[in-house]
Amino acid sequence: MDAPGPKPLRVARYWLYTGEHPARTTEVPVWNKLCLSVCCAILVLTASSCGADKSSDFLTEGRKLMDAGNAAGAVVLFRNALEKTPADYTLHLELGRAYIALGKLDLAEGELQKCLRQQPDDPPLNLALGELYVARNEPAKALPHLARYEQGAGETAVSRELAGLAHAQARSPEEARAALERSIALDAKRVTPRLALARLFLYRGDLKRAVATVDEALAVAPEDRLALTLRGDLLLRQGDAPGALVVFRKVASLAPGDDYARYMSGLLALQTGDEAGAAAVAASMNKDFKDNSLTLMLDGALAAQRKDYTLAASLFQRSVAMRPSLEGYYKLGMALYGKGDLETALSQFNRVLEATPEYDAARRMTVTILLAQRRVAEARQEAQKLVERNPSDAAAHFMLASAQMAAGDRAGAERSFEAGLALQPAHVPALLQLSRLKQADGRPDEALEDLKAAVVAAPDDLAVRNALFAYHLGRGDTGKGVQVVLEGLRGTPQDAILYTMLVPVYVNMGDEAKGLDAVAQAHRADPDFPDAYLAGLRLHAGAGRAEQALAESEAYLARKPDAPGFLLASGALLDLLGRTAEADARFDKALAANDPRVSFAVAERAVASGQDEKARRVLEEALRQHDQTTLRDALAIQLARMGKPDDALALYTAIETQRPREALLGRYRLLTHLDRHQEAADTARELGRRESASPLPVLLEAAAFERMGQRPQGVALLEAAHRKSGDPELLLAMGGMLERNGDEARAETCYRDALKARPDHVPTLLAYAGLDMRRKEYAKATALYEKAVSIAPDDVVALNNLAMAYLEKASRDATPQKALRLALQAYTRAPDNPAVLDTLGVCMMANGRADDAARAFGRAVVAVPGNPSLRYRHAEALFKAGRKDMAAEELRAALQTPDFPEAAKARDLLRKTGN
Repeated sequence: MDAPGPKPLRVARYWLYTGEHPARTTEVPVWNKLCLSVCCAILVLTASSCGADKSSDFLTEGRKLMDAGNAAGAVVLFRNALEKTPADYTLHLELGRAYIALGKLDLAEGELQKCLRQQPDDPPLNLALGELYVARNEPAKALPHLARYEQGAGETAVSRELAGLAHAQARSPEEARAALERSIALDAKRVTPRLALARLFLYRGDLKRAVATVDEALAVAPEDRLALTLRGDLLLRQGDAPGALVVFRKVASLAPGDDYARYMSGLLALQTGDEAGAAAVAASMNKDFKDNSLTLMLDGALAAQRKDYTLAASLFQRSVAMRPSLEGYYKLGMALYGKGDLETALSQFNRVLEATPEYDAARRMTVTILLAQRRVAEARQEAQKLVERNPSDAAAHFMLASAQMAAGDRAGAERSFEAGLALQPAHVPALLQLSRLKQADGRPDEALEDLKAAVVAAPDDLAVRNALFAYHLGRGDTGKGVQVVLEGLRGTPQDAILYTMLVPVYVNMGDEAKGLDAVAQAHRADPDFPDAYLAGLRLHAGAGRAEQALAESEAYLARKPDAPGFLLASGALLDLLGRTAEADARFDKALAANDPRVSFAVAERAVASGQDEKARRVLEEALRQHDQTTLRDALAIQLARMGKPDDALALYTAIETQRPREALLGRYRLLTHLDRHQEAADTARELGRRESASPLPVLLEAAAFERMGQRPQGVALLEAAHRKSGDPELLLAMGGMLERNGDEARAETCYRDALKARPDHVPTLLAYAGLDMRRKEYAKATALYEKAVSIAPDDVVALNNLAMAYLEKASRDATPQKALRLALQAYTRAPDNPAVLDTLGVCMMANGRADDAARAFGRAVVAVPGNPSLRYRHAEALFKAGRKDMAAEELRAALQTPDFPEAAKARDLLRKTGN
């Protein structure tokens, strides 16, 4: 027969093993509490009238209350009895057990230690001490007491169950399993050891046996709340959220006072898309369990669903302060991550992992944050742990591959991607990453196969189709790229996105009619898709048709009259057409959107037209509404422009107490704008006193010295700071400063040393390559640009500059055709960037495609009309394409600026046009 044990401890043991706080209790209805209090008072009064010889009655009645689950009432009786017989061993033992049942573990230990001094070998005492130390998660103390109990009383189902829990806490799973199985053998109808055994199987990753063990428990006790609760948890592990929801709702109906079942019902309703149902559960919990930790958790989950991460973090913080739990810390970390507080979020995930290293979701988030913080070595180490724990988990291999990519280990990343794809062949993000990796390694055919596999796996995923489209364009195979897009058409509103993708392609092919038709098709597929109207606007504007461009913008405004971007576009086009009053109306209407971007545009227009006061008012109102750094900087510059530098500086003084860093950086920028460079340097030094470990203050101070014409002092400052900290950012800045000073040899040394510290730092690679380009060392520049592209295959600057390097090198390995492919890759990533369009035009010209080059240069000129060199290149392309009149027009516009590098060539070409 089992030794007697308080029934509430079944709950305490279960929650202990799930990682929850051991003191989990359920609220007792108010009427019951009142009745219990009255009963206890009657018993106390009766006892006091009957004399000291009635302490045995207290003991008997206290044990009855314990058996009924009323540990609080039992404590009252045991304490009153001890007032009459303070040295009674049995009363101290029973009081200690009652305290354990209430979760008052320190008080329990005090009572049981008194007993231990009297009868250290008493089996019931050692069993109680074993239970106490299991509840306190101190297996090293629990196991000796349980062994002493069994030496005196033999093995029982209770003692073996407690031993199993203690071994599990000590991370001895085999000993834990043996003890729990023995407990079941001693009492086949006992449920709690089966549940603990199921948890053990779950911990070891054996989900199948965990489910089977819980099913055995439910066969013994079909409506056991703890068994049903664990069944719900296991259904969640199996990905069956709807099934788990059914189970938790059943538990809640069986026991309305079970806050965990109610919480899980609400949480799963939220996860299955029933936000209203979740909110209803939260409302009922706030009524029945106000200020309960699980109520706060559900409220936090609802706030996170609404993306109110600040509120969610506050609610989760209150929850874990009330009752610490792994889930609470994990959810708090997720909320902090959502609001951008990465370091604090990381501390929460680390707290979870310290308690439970096998909590894989927390480790995945740890890897994600470490990668975001560029702590690549740590991220890689954590990702490796994921793979070692879960070698059959494809996601773990993909996460390790991402860390290896960040570390520059492309071979290792490829192996990890392949390992993950062997487990999950249709994982689209991995296929895309692997394709990019192979493209960077010069294996285009293999990259193409991965892209095709991704499209087969997700034919309606536009990001995947766009990747294959960009691949073909980057290889110069426009026809195949267009075909990829057309194959994605499904006769749905999503077609609007695909047709819009084709517009710039058709324009660059010289088929404007197809471009216009694609715009029309996009409008028909989804009349509300804004990018289609924007594509049509750009097409007409690039061809010089302002009226038609305006018509596209107005057509969208007819559907969405308050769209701020299109109100600005219409306003700018109306200005271009000289319809100023109508433009004023558009800009004023856009301001009603309360969008900071609109405020910037309206203020810039006001400045351009000499309305400085209006610009100031617009920016002041926007800053009152949004309190953004960029708005404060814009207003400060405007005040300085109006001759009010003190007012401008006051903007930063006003926030200095609350946000000193932002204030100092803003003041530095303003002082730089005012050419008060000595004061800017002083401000940088003040920032340095606050942030002594950061390289930023030194970088800012050195830049101020350079602007004062004291470049050697700036270099010396950077050099001294680098000797002290070793930060490679200082070397990169020093190299740039030395290069601008004409000291190319020392600049090269700085770049080389910076790359030794960070071999895969793309900005340093680009800076070093730029130096080699200026020195006409094209082979060296090409190698550096190629490395940058291999590390960051989507970096537009690297792609663009490598294309130009290939043109300059023009060897067997770096042909004009290869340069054009790179320029097209850059273009697909930044189709409206004038520098990218300029490079594309140059590459088109090098490949004998003057018509295509003229279109690319023409679009660049629209974006940067005041660049005479760009206009000259446009004119050259027009001339070679046979359009001499248009070339002459561009040349005359370029020569309005007589002093530019190609001015002599421009005058010579103008004579050749005959104009």
